[in-house]
Amino acid sequence: MNLITPFVTEKEIEGIITELAQQINKAYEGSSLLMICPLKGPLMFFSDLCKKITVKDVSIDFILTQTRADQSICLAKDISADITHKDILIVEEVIDSGNSLVFLQRYLKLQNPRSVSIATLFDKPYYRTNSIPLDFTGKTIDDRFILGYGMDREEEGRSYPFVYTLGN
Repeated sequence: MNLITPFVTEKEIEGIITELAQQINKAYEGSSLLMICPLKGPLMFFSDLCKKITVKDVSIDFILTQTRADQSICLAKDISADITHKDILIVEEVIDSGNSLVFLQRYLKLQNPRSVSIATLFDKPYYRTNSIPLDFTGKTIDDRFILGYGMDREEEGRSYPFVYTLGN
């Protein structure tokens, strides 16, 4: 692997997550919330965020998309919950192009939820090819490759405790 440089520390991540959780708790106070984790990248962030959610009725589920060779997106693992008339929160670790997220949002909306919102730890809007609204954003970053804290490069780096940038 190329040279990695620390970018966001564990303490900074914890502060971002605490702020996001406060916003989410306020937005969904008194509601029933289903948090969905698109595997695998967001898993660490998703877990830490879930621990800080105090909404009265919260449940979790997992979904997996895959990008085919032709760049189309397909569903590899569906959620198991019935989401009809429920508030849904998709939790992502980083959003760049937004293509998978647009696919997921459209797919979930076909199942008649009350709402579908998006929370992300990092937003990289510079090469976004879709105008997808983000409801809860932790930190907007420039166009750099990041890994660690669930994010990887060919499955390497996911277990790093904080976020690094990849350089030469």
